[in-house]
Amino acid sequence: MPTKYVLIAKSVVTLLLGLLFGYAIGGSMARDAARGRALTKDAYIADFERFKAARLRTRQGHRCGGRTA
Repeated sequence: MPTKYVLIAKSVVTLLLGLLFGYAIGGSMARDAARGRALTKDAYIADFERFKAARLRTRQGHRCGGRTA
């Protein structure tokens, strides 16, 4: 195959992969935003210990030297 067609094929594949990943990330962000809008202050306070434990679990892997809580 000529080099021109290989370059076009690689460009098309890269574009399609970018669209796929962008769609997946956008959908994830939309779900997170909807979940955040649905979470009221009263619901957060009522289930605070679970939210706090989830936050602490996610921070354990980060070693940035800053405060931990």
